[in-house]
Amino acid sequence: YDVRRSAAYALGEIGTETTIDPLIKLLDDDDSDMRRSAASALVKIGTEASINPLIKLLDDDEYSVRRSAAYALGNIGTEATIDPLIKLLDDDEYSVRRSAAYALGNIGTEATIDPLIKLLDDDHYLVRIRAAYALGKIGTEATIDPLIKLLDDDHYLVRIRAAYALGKIGTEATIDSLIKLLDHDHYSVRISAAEALGKIGTEATIYPLIKLLDHNHYYVRRSAAYALGKIGTEATIDPLIKKLLDDDHYDVRSIAAYALGKIGTEATIDPLIKLLEDPDSYVRSSAAEALGKIGTKVTIDPLIKLLDDDHNSYVRSSAADALVKIGTEATIDPLIKLLDDDHYSVRRSAAYALGKIGTEATIDPLIKLLDDDHYYLRRSAAYALEKIGKEATISKLINLLNNEELAATHDEDTLQYTIKAIKAIQQRYQVYNPIYCPKPTPKADPPKFIATKTIYILHLSDLHITTLDQATLWSNQLAQDLTQDLDIPHLDGLILSGDIANYSTPQEYQAAQQFLDNLRQDFPLDPKQIVLVPGNHDLNWELSEDAYDLRDWPSATLRERKKYQGKLEEGHYIEESPRAIWVRDDTKYQQRFAHFSQFYQAIKTEPYPLDYDQQGIIDYLPEQNLLILGLNSAWQLDHHFRDRASIHSGAVSNALTEIRRNKDYDNFLKIAVWHHPLNSDGSDRITDQGFMQQLAVAGFRLFLHGHIHKAQASLFPYDLSRDGRKLHGICAGTFSAPTFELRSAYPWQYNLLKINDNQLSVYTRRREEENGAWKPDSRWTQGPGLGSLDYYSIDLS
Repeated sequence: YDVRRSAAYALGEIGTETTIDPLIKLLDDDDSDMRRSAASALVKIGTEASINPLIKLLDDDEYSVRRSAAYALGNIGTEATIDPLIKLLDDDEYSVRRSAAYALGNIGTEATIDPLIKLLDDDHYLVRIRAAYALGKIGTEATIDPLIKLLDDDHYLVRIRAAYALGKIGTEATIDSLIKLLDHDHYSVRISAAEALGKIGTEATIYPLIKLLDHNHYYVRRSAAYALGKIGTEATIDPLIKKLLDDDHYDVRSIAAYALGKIGTEATIDPLIKLLEDPDSYVRSSAAEALGKIGTKVTIDPLIKLLDDDHNSYVRSSAADALVKIGTEATIDPLIKLLDDDHYSVRRSAAYALGKIGTEATIDPLIKLLDDDHYYLRRSAAYALEKIGKEATISKLINLLNNEELAATHDEDTLQYTIKAIKAIQQRYQVYNPIYCPKPTPKADPPKFIATKTIYILHLSDLHITTLDQATLWSNQLAQDLTQDLDIPHLDGLILSGDIANYSTPQEYQAAQQFLDNLRQDFPLDPKQIVLVPGNHDLNWELSEDAYDLRDWPSATLRERKKYQGKLEEGHYIEESPRAIWVRDDTKYQQRFAHFSQFYQAIKTEPYPLDYDQQGIIDYLPEQNLLILGLNSAWQLDHHFRDRASIHSGAVSNALTEIRRNKDYDNFLKIAVWHHPLNSDGSDRITDQGFMQQLAVAGFRLFLHGHIHKAQASLFPYDLSRDGRKLHGICAGTFSAPTFELRSAYPWQYNLLKINDNQLSVYTRRREEENGAWKPDSRWTQGPGLGSLDYYSIDLS
């Protein structure tokens, strides 16, 4: 059986027309899993030749086969599949009806509207959600009235999806109905309505949103403020100032600062300056960013004061970034002063700012920065000097390089960047190029990692969070377990290895933020101690679909188009039919992670980068001697291509280059984190594992992941010797996936990593009931005749 299933997967990966007939034969296999695997493989090939066999599967006795066939037909997406899929809307199994709704939404013609409207009365709320999503995607006026009717649905998640769909359609005809939702009993519905009104963005929505600023739930006030900021007229300024700048919740004040900065008139400056004295560092940082956007000279002195007085490094960094945007010479002296700041990120922001300002007065401070302890700052200073250096800079840099004592303290890479800067200035001014040959300095072997105190790292994965109620319940259950049963005194780090949300919507990330805010009340954690990576559920399918444009390609075959035009790359398009193709807009395509990026910014104070080669993010904790590298294994996934998990080679290369060149990292315990597994039963694993060899050579000892919904331990050996280089894999299972997504014999789980000296112990916890308590998960076998334990150990020496 496993061999046949692997063969079906391989044929789907090959994906040529010669593989279709063997896969079609598998559709008649006695084993339902085989029929389902064959249908999934035909999805990847996606030609019309597979339509009739797949339609035949819609009558299969096994519901999971019918569900896979419907999904496959939806991805092929021709009008010939509409009638068979409509028949499936009466299936007894709700998941089959849901897949049929997905398929009809993918086809997206007006012929699918009436059947989807009928599905809005389905008994199962998940089917109604999918139908609402599909109608919102089709987005014609004929869908508006049915969606408005759905705003009265019994299930609040359906009402949320209906409001979201109406906001996506975005016509003024939806305004009155959405305004009524602002008084709804459930705060999540009010939040969705506020966000939908913000997307529509006409002045008719302003007054109802202003009323919402007095709501008793802070997330509702926050959403209203955000929506008013998106509308951005001067009529919203006074309400934002009067009602929100003194709000009890820091997140509301922060969003108010964002909204005022977006409006950006002089009337917003004084209130924002007042927020620079807010007791919460996140609010002060947001106010500084807003003042930087406004960018007038009157904001310089308050920002400079923030540089001098604020104790929080992130706030000082935000102030420095704001001064960059203002960019006048009056900011130079305060920024030079920041080059001596104790915190690396503040020095980095100041160096960047001085490089952007680019006057001669910044040259000497930047030269001084070439002696900084941090490699990245030395490189940034050299790069800035390369861009702005004057002829007089050359002799100063050469004198610096010829200072043997100083040269001996630098690594070779930094010296080469400095020489590169000299050459660039020389070429600009056409002066003689002297030769500099630094003497190599022998370097001692880096010390081994030793934990000087007990370190606790919480590893959660696959939260699939959707509501604020879940956030409250789950954070309380977790905090109770950590403080009472496990009795840990503190947390040194929190790692979330993907699938934080379920559909990657702003509402879900609001709930995720609430979950983390609640947990941080019991275990205070700085942003740098929280590691977040996206999973396949953290990319938004609606934004993914919006990134594809339908193009008509008459007469030419796909092979001819590729041969003669050279514009289509494999995996960058979806063939709709022999005469039409969906072509990806790469700029829009990156935006499918936009909601995750905004959530990331709310937690980490800076947005998650959307450029794939920048998605190797280093979080280092010097007090714990830990370096954690977060990677995105979902960067190639979308609504159509769901089985190509991988790690971007540029992200790995850029991160490992920085790690290699920063000698401060040598004795750190290095941990890598991403979402997808290296090995799994399905096609959702990372197949190109060459990056693992690079991690092993770079000294990484552990890799953490999720996705497979079961706790698991694994090993990636690089050297075959007993003490050779290797990485231990730690999978956390699913913390809170929906019940129907749990694997047999595996309940909800999470891991707590405890490091003492050179010994790592991984404690696995389990929860068997939704409202139940966490308990030890004794599943780690110890050998013949020995009982299983709830932990296992790894020697890090």
